Parts: sequence; structure tokens; C-alpha cells
Amino acid sequence: MNAYTHTDNVASLRLPVSYGAARRNELNGKPLEVDAVVHFNALLRTLYRKAETVNPDSLVSLARRLQTLPTEQVASMIAERISRAETLRRMLGDKDWTMDSKLRVRARLLLAYLDQHDDLIPDGRALFGHLDDALMIELSWPSFENSVSDYREFCAYRTDNPSEFPMTAWQNHVAVASAWRRQADLRRERSYVSPVNTRLFRVL
Repeated sequence: MNAYTHTDNVASLRLPVSYGAARRNELNGKPLEVDAVVHFNALLRTLYRKAETVNPDSLVSLARRLQTLPTEQVASMIAERISRAETLRRMLGDKDWTMDSKLRVRARLLLAYLDQHDDLIPDGRALFGHLDDALMIELSWPSFENSVSDYREFCAYRTDNPSEFPMTAWQNHVAVASAWRRQADLRRERSYVSPVNTRLFRVL
């Protein structure tokens, strides 16, 4: 399945290069709690072990960069990430969808963090109250993106092809489509004719 495609708007939510963990630690005049940063990174690594570490300096630098953008654009960027997590929430509650047990645990941990109001950045803070939530989603997303992409395709297939057992029907559909693609690839390989080496026919 195709992985989730990041748009330019999404790609702009990246942590700037940090020049020191303690260089900046205040966001809108309020310090970021050390314990909250430690907890954030511990959870992030649980969700995606290759995720980069977030420190106060990089987070504050990101917030300052976002402050230079129109408020509507920042809100849209954060809302896009939150919408991804809502897809995970629907996956967890969809009785027709089979989800890997380890992925289910990670999805629940992510959603539990998002449902907290007093986390790394309290949700009530103006503009950036959900920046930590969006960042948690963004940095851990490689763990979820393929499964979410599959789920979206499944939902589209289920809508167009009602069935008593939609998961089985979709899996059969995917298997048939994969088989057709493999056969098409084989036919292309067999029909390929190497260019003739004209030097073999050179008159001496």
C-alpha cells in the first residue's frame, strides 16, 4: 500500500536545529517543565523508536518560527495532525477492521496523550496549546502511516462494495490486485527485447 503522502504544508512542521538543550526553555513567557519534556520523549520513543529527541530549545524555536506565519495557517497545520489521530481513533473503534495488537497499544498510548489537557504544553494556551500534540503525531507517524493508508483504502472499498464480511472481501481484493500487478510485471519482463548489438554484424 502507498504510504501517507506529506504535503508541503505538513512538511513545514519540522523541528529547527537546536544549539543547546537549555538555550531556550520558555514558551509565551512560561517555562517548559523538565519532567514533562522527559515524559514526552519517553512516550515518543515508545511510539516510534527512531523518532528524534525534542528538547525545549528546539520546541521554542519551532514555536517562534510558527509565530511568523498567519494564525490561520498555523491552526490548519495543527488541525491536520489532529485529524490523523482521529483516523486512528476510528480504526480502534471499527469492528470491521483488524489491527495489529502492538500497533493498537501504540495508538491507544498516543490518543491517551492527546486526551490530556495538562501535558507538555497545556491545551488552554493560546495558539500553541496543541502544538505538542501535533508534534507527537508528526514525529511518531512513521509507525502508523502505512496502517492508516490501508484503513482509508479499506473504508473506501467498504463503501463501494457492501459485504457481510468487509475485511475478508477487502483482503481478497488486495490479493487479487497484487497478483495482477505481479503478472503484469512478468509480462513486461518477458516482452522486453534487448537492443541488438550492431557491432556483431560489422563487415570486416
